[in-house]
Amino acid sequence: MCVPAAHGGFGLQLGREGLNLFNVGLTASWKGLVELIVLFACAPADTYEANRGTWGDGRRFCGELALWSGARVIAARDTQRYTYWPDGSQPIDFGAWEGPLYEFSGTNPEGARMLDPSPYRVQRDRASAA
Repeated sequence: MCVPAAHGGFGLQLGREGLNLFNVGLTASWKGLVELIVLFACAPADTYEANRGTWGDGRRFCGELALWSGARVIAARDTQRYTYWPDGSQPIDFGAWEGPLYEFSGTNPEGARMLDPSPYRVQRDRASAA
């Protein structure tokens, strides 16, 4: 769930434990198996000034994820909006990215702002992905 008035950066709700700065080292087992992680989530790369250097430092979390997993990590700073149809008649439409998008890697765990995030847009169907 995304809460627009809140700040991101506290990790991801993934499995029962979640994934955050306290346990991101568990992704070391992914090294060599995963090359790219694109986080379609709300503000995983957000670092609100008061959270810098704390467990809520999203840019540090994304950088640590890249270091431990050995994968490139793509993540947004801002809350993401999407459209979905509760009856399942159409696929979720994430549309364009909101706010800046960053790429983190083992060689650049601080992250670099991406100038063209369009290659990482979710395709709505196989035809548009071709």
